[in-house]
Amino acid sequence: MLRSLRFLATVFFVCRLALAADPIPLEQLPEPVVKAIEKRHPGCTLQSAERDERNDFVYFFVNLESSGKSLRVEIDEYGRFVEPQ
Repeated sequence: MLRSLRFLATVFFVCRLALAADPIPLEQLPEPVVKAIEKRHPGCTLQSAERDERNDFVYFFVNLESSGKSLRVEIDEYGRFVEPQ
């Protein structure tokens, strides 16, 4: 039983690493992404960004500060926000 738990933990860890988004510099965010974020959250400050590819689509996770609140948004490469399900 202990061996199978270790195996499952190892599989979970490897899968989690494979699914992790890659950090990118804010300067590498596509222009449509930055414009869409600034339109929805005027006056915000971009903090950090991560890039992720799923099913041949590119998504960005952007951490920002707006009106004193820290937010994390998911947006595709064309500037369309991905709303939580």
